Amino acid sequence: MLDTNVCVDLLNSPALAGPRISASAKLLVPIVVFGELLYGAYNSKRVHENLQRIADFTKLVQVIYLDWQTAEQFGRVRQGLLQKGKTIPDDDMWIAAVALERRVSLVTRDRHFKEVDGLQVIPW
Repeated sequence: MLDTNVCVDLLNSPALAGPRISASAKLLVPIVVFGELLYGAYNSKRVHENLQRIADFTKLVQVIYLDWQTAEQFGRVRQGLLQKGKTIPDDDMWIAAVALERRVSLVTRDRHFKEVDGLQVIPW
């Protein structure tokens, strides 16, 4: 599963970032990541161009939506971090919850995901 920073690299530099991902890999991207990407597009100087690139990207990946089980997992992630005295951004807790629920590894540049118990992180 891909985190936002990996998707940004794939969108901005596909020739450099693309070869780092196996051609046979099934790319999962949580809807929360698309929210972050869309925020970036709307906050850019090339809104229309960036929105189109994101729309095209959705055709190359499987979008993962949130459901009740994801919400339950989010609650467990947040409680686990609280018990450890750690915090990470809310969006990243949702991303971690999706990865845990789906039992998939998360490809990311963000080190704070290592604070989430049971989450398999693949450094980008």
